[in-house]
Amino acid sequence: MAIKKSEFRSRLDNLQSIISRACLYHAAWESLWPVDKEIRVLINFRDFFDPVRGSLFEGILYHVSRALSIEQLDHSLPNLLNTATEDQNTFMPHSDSNDIQSMYAQIEQDTYTLESLNSMRRQHLVHLEALPSEDNSIRKNDVDNLVSGVKMTFSKLFYAHHWSSPRWSPRPLRTTRLTSALVDFLWAELEKRNPS
Repeated sequence: MAIKKSEFRSRLDNLQSIISRACLYHAAWESLWPVDKEIRVLINFRDFFDPVRGSLFEGILYHVSRALSIEQLDHSLPNLLNTATEDQNTFMPHSDSNDIQSMYAQIEQDTYTLESLNSMRRQHLVHLEALPSEDNSIRKNDVDNLVSGVKMTFSKLFYAHHWSSPRWSPRPLRTTRLTSALVDFLWAELEKRNPS
């Protein structure tokens, strides 16, 4: 059944909300990536940070999975792009065949990366006894590229539909700053107790 332009826009808005949540979780997760002082903080407070980091990672994968779903009723990137290409003049008047091919290619790449990360997660990623430095089993760049790829594809689809760029929430940036401030505070506390 054909949908109206207003319904398509509503589905885009719903999808943007899903992707925004993935971006928010990614911002906090990335700020807790173990480098330098973060390793000492994460090890000393592992009973808190291990489940938090695992939950953030699970949240990223969950929301990206929703954004890339091919279930027929989901308002996802593949489904909205398929709908838009069926009536390009109505739903993507500001696009050409190169734009569409590039969106499909990015979705395919992101789906492959998501499957890889989910497989890795199922095998050994999130177990509470791991040291933070053992997260090297995940390729951080894969996670970063996955989130940015989904966001970029959505932005292209939104632009092709609306001829303007979507407005993204500033919350991930604030989350990054707040998480870094928390790590810095805990680092200072550890230094007071046990100077190196």
